[in-house]
Amino acid sequence: MLTGCSYDYEPTETLPTEEITTEQFDFKYDNTHNLSIRDSKIPAVVKKASPSVVGINVLYENSDNEASGSLGSGVVVDKDGYIITNYHVIGNIGTIQVVFYDGQTLGAELLWSDRNLDLAILKVEGTYKPLKMGSSEKAQVGDTVIAIGTPLAMKFQHTVTAGIVSALNRTLTLPSDDGITFMEDLIQTDASINPGNSGGPLINMNGEVIGINTLKVTDAEGLGFAIPIDICIPIVENVISNPDYKAPYLGIMAMDKEIAAYLNKELDEGIMIMAIDNTSPAFDAGLRESYVILEVNSTPVNSVFELRKIIYSLGADSKVEILYLRDSKRYRTTVDLTTQQ
Repeated sequence: MLTGCSYDYEPTETLPTEEITTEQFDFKYDNTHNLSIRDSKIPAVVKKASPSVVGINVLYENSDNEASGSLGSGVVVDKDGYIITNYHVIGNIGTIQVVFYDGQTLGAELLWSDRNLDLAILKVEGTYKPLKMGSSEKAQVGDTVIAIGTPLAMKFQHTVTAGIVSALNRTLTLPSDDGITFMEDLIQTDASINPGNSGGPLINMNGEVIGINTLKVTDAEGLGFAIPIDICIPIVENVISNPDYKAPYLGIMAMDKEIAAYLNKELDEGIMIMAIDNTSPAFDAGLRESYVILEVNSTPVNSVFELRKIIYSLGADSKVEILYLRDSKRYRTTVDLTTQQ
């Protein structure tokens, strides 16, 4: 069973945490691979990265009008207080509190979120040490990675686990309000990820974020998943440069070769449109279900991740030229991106 790694609890009148000081942090390591702390770079990477990792506490009222809470993690990616976390950590929008490495607690503003990507961007006032965003495209199977987060309770904030990149470009099917949805191009890792780790960083040995931890398999050990950082970078850059940034809307659900094989459909290249909103920009531009998108702005597209990278780097109110396949013939169309209504 797959589950998001935020942790729900019944809150007390105050934030469920002890006073935390730097000296109290007890860094814990997953010894699955018998990693030698003395001979590895892990302690140095952890020391450098930890001040940029935060705990996130969301207080809200549930459907019975009772006080509830959700606990997760996040990572500072810009010195002016921009933080990436998961959508499902802050999905029950309420009072958002961010707890820093030194125990400082601040209120945060939600600037942007996307349920399908399971991403959100928060903002706190002040100046902070950001963690550098690396490149998930450069990650290789077997690379050593570190996960830092807040499993179960704030007193376990900044728990560290280590493992490897187990696989790349994983696709998962998840239940949704519309039946099922797909999360694509995920990084699979065996670094231990527990409830409360959602939104925390997956870090390489250069001390760079390569993923945002999001899911784990609850009935198996060592099966965790992270959203590749490359999908986050254009969104963060746009939100920082334009506070009024709106996520662009194309209006399709598509599948790549891996999902097509899972659904017993033939697909050699590109991504196939599975469903389309008939009020969307894509529909207005002539795209239809079963058409195969080959290129966007002359860039080959073979996964929804690649499509999203291009689209999110442009933002709403932009135009994109799409090369697509219909009945074995190639056509071009121009799509005027909008925001989702």
